[in-house]
Amino acid sequence: MTSDHGDADREAQLAAIAGSSGVVHLSHDASAWIVYWPVERCPLWIYSPNRLPACWNAARGITGVAHRRLLRLPAFPADRLVAAWSETASVDAELAPIRNVLVDGGPETLVGLDDITARHDHVTGLLMEVR
Repeated sequence: MTSDHGDADREAQLAAIAGSSGVVHLSHDASAWIVYWPVERCPLWIYSPNRLPACWNAARGITGVAHRRLLRLPAFPADRLVAAWSETASVDAELAPIRNVLVDGGPETLVGLDDITARHDHVTGLLMEVR
């Protein structure tokens, strides 16, 4: 993720390595997110009190732009990124309760995500937060 390659080359390399799995990277100085997210049906929510809208599904934005799978966007203090994927089905319905706890912060979101993944063993989840 920190190579000197351009985003198109980086996206091709990630496709070869990660396949249908997502990759999320926060730059070393916490100023930028680089996200490879190949499956639109799996949500990648970004919540921040410093963004408008405060919560949005970046997966839809990534695949909506010329069939790209890589997104680079600025990171802000208090950003929370919640991602989930499943090889078998759309996980949006199973993860709907997470949207309610995103506002409360990392610990509550992590507990909610843990609860969802415990009840749905086909779902894998991830939480990242910028402090």
